[in-house]
Amino acid sequence: MNTTAVPPTVNPYPIRYHGGIAVCNEHFEGRDALCAKMILFSFLAFATAVACVVKCVRLYIGVTVEKYHLIVFSLAALECIVLCFHWAFVERTELHFVALFFLVDEFLVICAFYGGLALKVLNHRGFLEWVYYPLAIVIFFYFVGVLAYALIDLAPFAQECTRPQWLIFSVSQFVLAQLFLIAGVLLTGAMNAVSNIDVKYLASKKATLWSLIIVFEISSVVNFIYDIVLQLYPEDGECDTIFGPPDAAAFVIVTWSQLLICYLLPVWVMLYVLHPSTRATVIHMGPMVSVLCQRANVLAGYCIYSIASPQNRSMHMDISTSEDDSYSSDQIQEPLARAYSRPPSSWSERDQYY
Repeated sequence: MNTTAVPPTVNPYPIRYHGGIAVCNEHFEGRDALCAKMILFSFLAFATAVACVVKCVRLYIGVTVEKYHLIVFSLAALECIVLCFHWAFVERTELHFVALFFLVDEFLVICAFYGGLALKVLNHRGFLEWVYYPLAIVIFFYFVGVLAYALIDLAPFAQECTRPQWLIFSVSQFVLAQLFLIAGVLLTGAMNAVSNIDVKYLASKKATLWSLIIVFEISSVVNFIYDIVLQLYPEDGECDTIFGPPDAAAFVIVTWSQLLICYLLPVWVMLYVLHPSTRATVIHMGPMVSVLCQRANVLAGYCIYSIASPQNRSMHMDISTSEDDSYSSDQIQEPLARAYSRPPSSWSERDQYY
């Protein structure tokens, strides 16, 4: 009996969930839009990686190296290098998982720093040292385990968007963003309680803090919703056709926006608001003022207090440099040695803590 062979079903849009510039040489509907996408995002990732490397060099040769700055921009540079290589040359989902791993590590470092700062303000140093930092290390190794699971548990390109590892990473991002938000609220309240620091300077610190919070919130929410849609929508198991062909308006708006907001926008904001700074200046004017100065150093990175007498407006202060926010009794009892007649708001040397 003769049997007629049934030809296999061919996807009319032979694209990958994540492709490369090689698609420019293929022939299918929407090729030009997909090719433009890959070229554009490869260039943006490359330019962002270069900016991160330059920022790391500036931090390293600066007066003071903010350690968490250096870690964050190193991770961002690695993320953008992997994304550039992935979008431009290699059609492998595993590379996207590696870039996503670096991204969630950036969230983890930022959250760990500001959360630790909030715990210092609340005077929970024991919890910070014995619970908080060890927990951050455990979370990092958890991300390593998820990445290893993603690299081992391979899936066909047509179904890879439904893999649970995407949702695990996006949920982790979302949770870290909420912890960052809580830390930001606590730090903002603490800064509002300090009245001896230049108002404009504190406003700039709040703007930096909330710029990071807002962009992290937006990025985590968009990525979380996007992964939820991919997990629920493709009933036929085809990731390529969820938003239509590559030149469809839905495909361009959704996929292009998701890549920009989730992977590049947080790095751009960090590049804009995080800068190298000089060393923290500690001002000792006696036991009481030293305590206030210590609290201000934690909150705003520098402490400036004026002492005015009816006879003159000069300020007598002993100034030393310290990278720690704890001071010994010998430091507090040091004799007054220097005098400054300028008001605090006119000082050119203002030290930052982030």
